Amino acid sequence: MFFIYLNALILASAEVFLVPYSDLSFISGEDLILHNENPATSLLESLIENMNQDKDLKITWTEIGLLIKYIKENPSKTKAIKDLMISGRLDLANGDCLYPDESLSDLDEYLYQTQKTHLELNKYFENTKLQVAWHTKNSAHSSLTQSIYEKFGYKYIVLSNRTLENSIYRWTGLSLGSKNSLLVWSGNDKPIEFVENSTFLSTQFSSEYLQEAQTNHDDIPTLFLVPIGKTCQEIKKYNECFKLLKEFANTKISGNYMKIITISEYFHIISKTPNDFKKWSGFDYRKAVKEEKPAMFASMPEVKQSIRETKNMIRAAEIASSLILNKESQTFYNSPDFYRQEIISDFSKESQSAFISKFQDVQDIALSEIEEAWKKILTLRSNPIKMHESNYKVLIIFNTLSWKSTELIEILTDTEYISIRDKNNNVLLSQSIPKDRKYSTYFYADLEALSFSIFFIFELDSEICSNICSQISSQSLGQYFMNNQIELKFNNGLLQNITYKENSEENIVNITLWGLKTVTSDFYSYNVVDSNIILPNDDNYYNAYIGNIVQVMRTSGRINDSFFEIEIILPRNSSSFLYKITASPLSNYEIFLRLDYKSEKDTVFVFNSADVREKHYKNSSVDNSYPVSGGLFINSANTFFQLYTNIPFSAILNGDYSLDMHLFRNYHSVMSKSAEYNFLMSFSKLDHGLWKSFINHNHKPLKMYAMDYNLSLTFDDDMACLFDEDWEFYNLYELMDEKSCEYLVRSYYYDKNIIWNVLNICLENIEMKISRGKVVEELCLDGKTKIDKEENDETVIIWEKYVMDKIGLHAYEIELDKEYNSNIVNLKKNIVIGEENEGEEENNDDDEGDDEEDDEDDDEDDDEDDEEDDEDDEKEDDEDDDEDDEKEDDEKEDDKNDDDEEDDDEEDDDDEDDEDDDEEEDDEEEDDDEEDDKEEDDEEEDDDDEEDDEEENDDEEDNDDEEDNDDEEDNDDEEELENSKISSANLNNTSKSVEFDSWKQSSDTENSNSALLAVGMTFIGLVGIYIFIRKGRHLSRLPPL
Repeated sequence: MFFIYLNALILASAEVFLVPYSDLSFISGEDLILHNENPATSLLESLIENMNQDKDLKITWTEIGLLIKYIKENPSKTKAIKDLMISGRLDLANGDCLYPDESLSDLDEYLYQTQKTHLELNKYFENTKLQVAWHTKNSAHSSLTQSIYEKFGYKYIVLSNRTLENSIYRWTGLSLGSKNSLLVWSGNDKPIEFVENSTFLSTQFSSEYLQEAQTNHDDIPTLFLVPIGKTCQEIKKYNECFKLLKEFANTKISGNYMKIITISEYFHIISKTPNDFKKWSGFDYRKAVKEEKPAMFASMPEVKQSIRETKNMIRAAEIASSLILNKESQTFYNSPDFYRQEIISDFSKESQSAFISKFQDVQDIALSEIEEAWKKILTLRSNPIKMHESNYKVLIIFNTLSWKSTELIEILTDTEYISIRDKNNNVLLSQSIPKDRKYSTYFYADLEALSFSIFFIFELDSEICSNICSQISSQSLGQYFMNNQIELKFNNGLLQNITYKENSEENIVNITLWGLKTVTSDFYSYNVVDSNIILPNDDNYYNAYIGNIVQVMRTSGRINDSFFEIEIILPRNSSSFLYKITASPLSNYEIFLRLDYKSEKDTVFVFNSADVREKHYKNSSVDNSYPVSGGLFINSANTFFQLYTNIPFSAILNGDYSLDMHLFRNYHSVMSKSAEYNFLMSFSKLDHGLWKSFINHNHKPLKMYAMDYNLSLTFDDDMACLFDEDWEFYNLYELMDEKSCEYLVRSYYYDKNIIWNVLNICLENIEMKISRGKVVEELCLDGKTKIDKEENDETVIIWEKYVMDKIGLHAYEIELDKEYNSNIVNLKKNIVIGEENEGEEENNDDDEGDDEEDDEDDDEDDDEDDEEDDEDDEKEDDEDDDEDDEKEDDEKEDDKNDDDEEDDDEEDDDDEDDEDDDEEEDDEEEDDDEEDDKEEDDEEEDDDDEEDDEEENDDEEDNDDEEDNDDEEDNDDEEELENSKISSANLNNTSKSVEFDSWKQSSDTENSNSALLAVGMTFIGLVGIYIFIRKGRHLSRLPPL
């Protein structure tokens, strides 16, 4: 179907906000026959005509794509549109769709695509800056929405919510937006139901809805939604649709309410005669704007059930807007469970009426504050008012989840004697804990899906609380607890028994598992929390017995001001457990998560993260590894899943080690399944280069640290190192290298010592070798590796060796500063190729050790020098012979007048001979070559030997003079010279070994080609050796080539 939606929103910058949103991909053949022309053409023409008639009308157009297409088809209209834009009466908003993250091959590519619209627009309208961003399409949501909009400098963003029936994709738009935003709510695309052989049930529908709305919260300003779905177009009963609109517009409503009038796809049909809109509907939206009546137009085709589901959120939006008017008393704070905003305001009717009369002021005052309020998931608390002859405060908690949720709520109170009740006047479980001269009161709140819940907080005196609080119970949970007396006995709950403590100063119950302790520091805070009892950060713990179901422990902490919480659900008599992860990192931080398991059973992990939309990924990947926006790194063979923030989801891992993600409307229903073994997780600073590699599917998942079922920190799946003493995180992963294989460095603080580990995301098998000099203390890292701490040293040097197939060993040397901070002072990389080189490196180390012993014993040094000089003479003879061969080759290349092909370049000419001549001719030529080479070598060997002898004699005389003058300089020079010679000899041996292997292999196929190949490789090896020797500072006397 082809949809066109008209939306009129009152903004500060425009009287009417028109959004003719279209999705051309859904045009069907029937639609084309019906319209017979481009709908944007008639729509834009009607808008231009009406704006010319009404000089006071201001319009904001959002479909840039349709506008550009219209200009191309009607170039004569360019000047008229440009004049309207210059006069400020026509504003443009970017209505183009944002692509989902999984369709992005690169962030830069996406930025280019977005910028392309701006560039194309400026071809027709110079210096046009888009002020408003329109974001409605359900498939266009991206986790990059906010950052992209901010990058292009939009002043406003209009967000919509569209829910597809039977789809797991749902988003509210509450946490997105740039500097200013206004929420526009829309619902299901399903048509409104009709009774067979009857007219549109306009009166029954609207009256029923209004009656229901007026019975709830008469004192709260409300935004009404009246949908007119695509059924109007389908059944060709447009008049009935307009009657409904007219009836609602003229209906007088008791109380203070706002109205949202919903218009749908019929607008393009009447676009040629827009005046008919007023005649048919009886509602003049332009007049309503001038009279400052709160009339808003939005594209919201939805069913009656969807209206009931969303109306509370619309009311909540209006509550947030009204309370923001009281700017002096508002305060913001972050909660461990979810973002909150605490706003103090009264709920008197005067303030509500003031908001209705000052609706325009809201647009001018606090569009940005409204967006901020939504972003923090408002929790509202009013001033105490009278109700049932008792003082209380109102607490409104918003739930943006698409299912019911039970959250642990924390509120600050001045007294510990608190009673909390829901809207049905039921007393809820609660407990107060002293905190900074106040009290933190905790209770569990059941929250409706995509709605808000109201709770009442009563402050009681001690006598009343001793009677009332002792009766706080919940039979459904089989548990209860009080402020002053704690005695929990559960038959089917979490605990069978609990030891309680009553103290005049500390009124606390503490529970722990496995004797873990609480650690608090400047870097990290760690505490154990039961699902029912809230524990403070102290060391007073008592025994607890696990019941037949589960025991829950929470671990919370901060890393660089980023809060996270881990909830572990531990079944009775089982080695498995379940994780629930909650985190609120900084804006420049991302959370990297990876799942790992070794079980053939299905495994379920439940996190507190985002709404997941299933989408089949079309492109191929490496190793079935897919990145997910928001930081989760998953494996899946056929399915890609996108991840956002702050909504739970479940991940099911199958026995074949693949990962499937599923969204559960009520994720508590899958709690019977649990995760086995470990869940690997880490916090990491997001780097664009690293993320760019992830999004291109170039790397396997990161290897992170793990916590096994004994709650032991481990760095290996099979090994666990128990930390019996207190531990805390000091600093976590930082990016070290942005090249083909990124390396992450990680550190943690353990028993006043820093432990470092370097991880390579490209490698699976990691072999670690750490050297720090003198052994002062040994720490357990992964059950088999020892870490040595160097005492009184300014720097710490760590060697990391990684085993890599087909390449060899990579060694990294990292120098840390003297305070063992995360700052990398120096990073050195050594690459050792092949096992022979590794052995030769060890031989070189042994030679260096021998040289140190030579310095201590002069006699042994002289003897070894004599022997090494003899060896060096032989090596130099060989090297000089090789050099002479090179000289001879050069002379042959320079001699261009020689008729014999043997004197030319051997490799090129011989290859041509191989292609042009027969094998017999090649063999004869090669034999001639060999004979000529031998003769020429014999002729020059005598001269070379004489020159070598003279050079050796000179060297020996120089060495003798240096030994008589300065023994120390001689030792140093000879050591460096010998090391250079040994290294060159090792490389020479390696080259000869390669030469021999190549000769042997090629001789099995064709002797002629193998001979030429061997000669060529020898020539290349000798040139490399010569270059290597020339770079030595003690061999500067060697003659140039």
